[in-house]
Amino acid sequence: MSQPAPKRGKPKSIQGKMFDVHTALEQLKDEHLQCRDFGHSWRDYTARWLPKERVYDVVLECTRCKGKKNRTLSARGERLSTSYTYQDGYQIKGAGRLDQAARDEIRLLSVTKLVGGKVTPIKRRRTA
Repeated sequence: MSQPAPKRGKPKSIQGKMFDVHTALEQLKDEHLQCRDFGHSWRDYTARWLPKERVYDVVLECTRCKGKKNRTLSARGERLSTSYTYQDGYQIKGAGRLDQAARDEIRLLSVTKLVGGKVTPIKRRRTA
């Protein structure tokens, strides 16, 4: 059975230039594409108490894309700030916030790469 063609979003106009999200997504590394599809897989990286500021400085690292999540927590555990540091190539320069059509493309590209470019139909169970 042939694979359905991914639904392509409309090219965006950014600062007067046309931007093709589909082309940009196809150029992402597999681990970046999977993190955009599944979400990051955060694991402990470093944590330390900063007595002068009276805060915890916590850094988590994604096991797939190696991006970092930096959190500052109060002495009571309240989240004071969160920021992210991504590896080169993760962010799509000029795309801005991705719309639903682009997110749909992310899921399709991710799953087709996982199954080796082939989509296997789901076998349905017979009902009596």
